[in-house]
Formats: sequence, C-alpha cells, structure tokens
Amino acid sequence: MFFLLILLVQLVGCSSDSLAVNKPDQNNKTKVINNETKEPKQQLEDKSNDSNRIGAVDLEEIRAAHPEIASLMNLNERIKEIKVNLKEQSELAKLTKNSQKDNTESMNYQLERRLKMIKKKYQARIDKRVEEAKSSLSAYQDNIKQELQNKIEKKKREIQKDLEAKVTQKKLEQQENLKKYSKKLKDEYYLKLLNIRLKLQMLQLSPKEKQEYQEKLNKLKKERAEKLKTKQAELESEYRDFVLKQQKQADKEFKNYQQELTKTMQKKVTKKKEAVNQELQDYIAKQKNLLEAETKEKRTNLKNKFKETVMETSKELSTNLEQRNKELLDNLNELKNERSKLQRKIMQDIKEQIAKIAKDRGLETVLVNYYSNLSAIDITSEVITGLKNSIEE
Repeated sequence: MFFLLILLVQLVGCSSDSLAVNKPDQNNKTKVINNETKEPKQQLEDKSNDSNRIGAVDLEEIRAAHPEIASLMNLNERIKEIKVNLKEQSELAKLTKNSQKDNTESMNYQLERRLKMIKKKYQARIDKRVEEAKSSLSAYQDNIKQELQNKIEKKKREIQKDLEAKVTQKKLEQQENLKKYSKKLKDEYYLKLLNIRLKLQMLQLSPKEKQEYQEKLNKLKKERAEKLKTKQAELESEYRDFVLKQQKQADKEFKNYQQELTKTMQKKVTKKKEAVNQELQDYIAKQKNLLEAETKEKRTNLKNKFKETVMETSKELSTNLEQRNKELLDNLNELKNERSKLQRKIMQDIKEQIAKIAKDRGLETVLVNYYSNLSAIDITSEVITGLKNSIEE
C-alpha cells in the first residue's frame, strides 16, 4: 500500500519551449517535496492535468530491488537479535530476586518465545512452497488449456478440409454424370428429331401437316428437356443429401475427437495435481521433522544456557551483567549507525538514479508513491535497472 508521502523530483536541462511551468532551479539539483507541506490533494490532481511531462516510481519496489538491500536486512536481523538478547538479559537478571517458581516460569517464557521464532521460520518455508506449487500448477493448467485449444483448432481445420475435398469431388462426379446423361439424351432423340426435320425440309407438306410435324418436333424437344431437368433435379437432391450426410459425419468426428482429447488433457491435469500435492506433502513432512529436531536441540541448549546465565547472574550480578549489557548496547549502537549510513546511501542512490532517468526521459516532475488518479509515466523498472548497472560499475 502506498503511503501518503509524495516526492516531486524536478530535473534540470529541459528547454523552456517544452515546459511551461515548474521550471527547474538554477543550481541543477534534485528537489524533494513531501506532503508534510500540507499541499491539498486537489492541488495534486490539478497538477496532473498540466502540460508538463510527469513521471512516477514505486519507491518500495525500487528500494526492495537495490543491490545492497540484503545487507540492510542482515543489519536489521542482527539488531533484532541484540534487542532480544538485551531483553533476555534484563529479564534473566530478575531471576535471582524472584522465587524458584518465578524463575522457572520466566525461563519457560523465554524458551517458548525462542521456539515460536523457529516455528515461524519453518512455517514461512512451507507457505512459500505452497505458493510456488499453486503457481506451478496454474501455469501447467494454462499450458494444457492452450495445447487443447491448438489441437482442437488443428483437427477442426483438417476435418473441414477433408469435408470440402469430398464435397468438391462429389460435385465434379455429379457434373460428369449430368454431362453423360445429356449426351445420352441427345443420342436417344437424335434420329427422331432428324427424321421430323428432314420431313419438314424435304416433303411437300400441307400447312396442316407441317404444323403437325412441327408440334411433334417441339414435343420431342420438350420431352428431352424435361428428362434432362428431371435428371438434374435428381442429381442436385443426391448432392444435397451427400453434403448433409458428410457434414453430420464431420460434426460427429469432431465432437468425438474433442471429447476424447478433453478427457486426455483432464487426466494429465489430474495426474499433475496429484504429483504436486504429493511433493508438497513430502516437503511439509520433511520440514516438520527438521522442526522437531531443531526444536529439541534448541530446547536443550537454551535451557542449559538460561540455567547457566541465572547462576552467573546470581554470583556476579553487579559486574558481569553491567559489562555484558554495555557490550550489547555498544554493538547495538554501532549496528544502528551502520544501518543509518546504509539507509541514507540507498536512498541517495535511488534519488540520484531517479533524477538521471527522469532527465534522460525529459521528465520535469517525478511522483513517488503517487495518487492513483494522476496520469504519469512509470519509470520504476528503468530506475531499478539503472541502480543495478551503477552498482556493478
């Protein structure tokens, strides 16, 4: 979650032709302004509508990616450990002034607190592995889904291509049949038509006779045309029935393929889930065994340590405890100073890199942890890359 902190980084080097407001100062330095100046949110929103180019960064993401963040985290862990030791020292010192019952209760409290820290460590490992398993399984399911879709589309194209080939072949066959039948009809009616035509041309016929022969000729032509039309209708009907039958067969083949492939892919996913779950259970069981072993060892060591500390404290409370606390405090202060220097260095590296990237990109203003309703260019990844490159150099 972003804090309300807002940093505005203004860069030098932008020409007055491209920027109308918020010009950089003459000292060529990066300015840092946060919302402690009580600048209203509405003013920030108005600035987002200005003509200036505005950049934005996620400060927490950049800070987490700094090459020296691991060193900072290590310092924090060492400081935390010293604070725990100081508190234990303070509480253990009281053991000499309490009853044996109180001593035992305090020792057990310290012991259980340490053991809880160990349990949290192992639980964090298990939680991380669970998230990794979920992510891995999700990615596998996405791949299977995509593979299923690709195979189905491929099969669909193959079936469609095969269907079109069969339909085309059938159409060509029908055309050839119609052509043959047409030729057959011509041959069948040729002599009949020729005979009538010759009579009309050669014989001396009366008008009535000519009319009768002409009617016979027309009747034969009509009869031949009707037979051809009937045959054509039969072939077209046969063609439609063939296409419908082939389409049904293609649909059935595609449906069967899709169902079988889906079952196969589902089996793969189920098998993968079982494998992931088994691996996860094995890992959890292993971590539990390690936890039990470490807990047992720590319990024994800490009990001995606490008992020894109580005895030493009872004997040399005024001298040894003071010296031990002084050493711890000196070490703590030294680590705190070292941490403060490293924190300042990290923030300085980040500021310088933000200013450099913003200048290279021609940005006049860079918002850090900005309001979501502002329009800005996100340069977070560029700053992170620049930080890593600068450290390596």
